[in-house]
Amino acid sequence: MPYNDKPLKTNGMRAVPQGFEPAKDEWKVNTTTDLGNGRAGIDQVLYGKKADGSFAPINIGTNGEMLTSVTGSMLAQTKTNADAVGGVLTFSQNINYIEILNRDTVNDGIFTVNGLAIHVPKGQPFTKTGVQGTIGKTVTVTGSTSYVVNQYV
Repeated sequence: MPYNDKPLKTNGMRAVPQGFEPAKDEWKVNTTTDLGNGRAGIDQVLYGKKADGSFAPINIGTNGEMLTSVTGSMLAQTKTNADAVGGVLTFSQNINYIEILNRDTVNDGIFTVNGLAIHVPKGQPFTKTGVQGTIGKTVTVTGSTSYVVNQYV
């Protein structure tokens, strides 16, 4: 039954702070714990919505900090022009986040990632960013003869 078909819990006179638990199909009163210094902590499980539409509990560490994992923040692999075969760099994992440095001081570079052509001027970086398109493991490079490509996961 949806949350709006369930009566709110009351203290006999008015509704009390609460959250709806779909798995139990009921409202749960938010209880608190005195944390000292005029602060109180709410005793409940919080969920976050994932990209695929499902929900997962938000993880809390032993000191009360929220545990997070920032997508695209971990350097997975670095390739340079020395690693290219026929102008193509091949990474071990699909590319979702990339950073490019065109070290060539004469030529601009075109770095094709996931079917998308990224123009990087001579001597300039392409700041780390997510790359959509047709996800793959290769970067095709034309123009530039000296470059560094970092892949992040």
